[in-house]
Amino acid sequence: MVAVLVRLKLAHFIAYFTRGNAWAIVGFSFAMLYGLGLAVCLGAGGFFIDNASGAQVFLALVGGILTLAWFLVPLFASAADATLDPERLAPYPIRVKDLMLGQAIGALVGAPGILTLLIALASATSLFFSIPGLLTYPVAAILGLALAIAGSRVVTLASIPLRARRGISNLLTIASFMVVMLMGPIIAGAAGGIAQVADRLPEYIEVLQWLPLLTPWLIPVHVASGSYGLAGALLALSLLYLAIIWWFWYLLAARTMANVGEVTGRKEARNLGTGYLGILDRFPATVRGTIAARIVQMMFKDPRCTVNVMSLPLFYLIFTFMGNLSVTTDTGEDVSTPIMGVFFCSAFIPAFAGYIYAYLVSYESTAFSLHTTTAVRGIDDRLGRAYAMILIYAPMILMGTLLFGLIAGAGAYTVPMLVTAYSVFFLGMGLASYADTVFSLPVPPPGSSPWKTAKQPDGMAKAFVRGLTMMIPMFLAAPGLAGMAASAINGNMLWAWLGAGVMLVMAVGGFTLGIRLGSQRFERHSADMLYRVTQFS
Repeated sequence: MVAVLVRLKLAHFIAYFTRGNAWAIVGFSFAMLYGLGLAVCLGAGGFFIDNASGAQVFLALVGGILTLAWFLVPLFASAADATLDPERLAPYPIRVKDLMLGQAIGALVGAPGILTLLIALASATSLFFSIPGLLTYPVAAILGLALAIAGSRVVTLASIPLRARRGISNLLTIASFMVVMLMGPIIAGAAGGIAQVADRLPEYIEVLQWLPLLTPWLIPVHVASGSYGLAGALLALSLLYLAIIWWFWYLLAARTMANVGEVTGRKEARNLGTGYLGILDRFPATVRGTIAARIVQMMFKDPRCTVNVMSLPLFYLIFTFMGNLSVTTDTGEDVSTPIMGVFFCSAFIPAFAGYIYAYLVSYESTAFSLHTTTAVRGIDDRLGRAYAMILIYAPMILMGTLLFGLIAGAGAYTVPMLVTAYSVFFLGMGLASYADTVFSLPVPPPGSSPWKTAKQPDGMAKAFVRGLTMMIPMFLAAPGLAGMAASAINGNMLWAWLGAGVMLVMAVGGFTLGIRLGSQRFERHSADMLYRVTQFS
């Protein structure tokens, strides 16, 4: 049975590539290249270590971070791959122990498992100075990986009641997205912190080595230094930790299989009596108002959409504090200018926000059938979605641009930047209003993790066309950016205002034209749109 479960996981993994999912292949290739590069760097770094003290710090950092990642990631992305989910396999006659072994081995199938193995293998170079330590490393690595995987499953099962609550689930999704967006600053800050306490790291490791994060990884280090008693103590403690975690995993897995849907299926009935309309009470009682209300609710309630909503504030924070570019003047002085920040805040972020419009129908999935069966007019559908987008993103663009202007020292250009940003935003919505009637953007199925790979039934060529389309409104920001650049060079703000005026005219024309063309095509091809989005489910 264990072999059957592993083959099931392997078949599911291979299906990503055999079914023509181009983005899965591209994403996996990039992940493998990144992992291989990281493994090569770690292997090269470990090769120069020639003493037990250096190997101790190296393996403590690599093994500790690797194990911690396995413990924490299930809190945020546990729904990304549910191939061997106990609740799904509960109807079949599978013993709990067989399921656990299948999940443990199957965890190494896929990008995270392969990357983990690469890093673990590369870390062995830190013990090349000691044959006994090197020979002991495979046992320590297997124990370390077993602890990491078992702990990951315990966290996954124990957090089911938390993740079953929509509010907490959305909060975890937002937190994970923030971590991904701020990964660069987080890594830089962590590296700086480690550098500051580098001299005291051995002292900290002497204490932390008794925790399950580090215990197995440091066994070969003590063997290499001749401390066989300490190595034996860490080995015994690692086995004890593994037994305890395995026992907890067994209890949680058995309870989950015996009580399928007990937590996730529990819903409280709401009183939907007269007068209770929720967010609909806040919008006009028109077709456009109803569509706008539903889109607003979807954007804040659906975790797949919440990621897009939260991305804008994060983008503004990142580019406000990291959008400066160092320029060398004629005198040889390095001057920090917010050139990159102006571009991202005036062109990239508004274009991204406007083009999210093209995802709305795909996010609705089969619920979009209401628009086709009730013969909603194209102009009502297009404008209703636009009203919701303006309500959500227009305040963010205003606050983000003002924040950037104040902090980055670009206050004189704040109004031209705002006009340019709003113009690009409306150009993006106008383009998306027509584009999503021609092709539908793939999204994860309803109820799934926002990190789940979306199906790509249209092929690689259309996927690239869809990606390039989002860049059009970004390029259309050229007049506004050129006007601000000219004003910065000659000191005359007239150029910035002229560029902003051109952008305003383009925005009015582009948005009006996009809505009209999108409305006409919607009324002729709404059934085709519904057919396309059902393929993503």
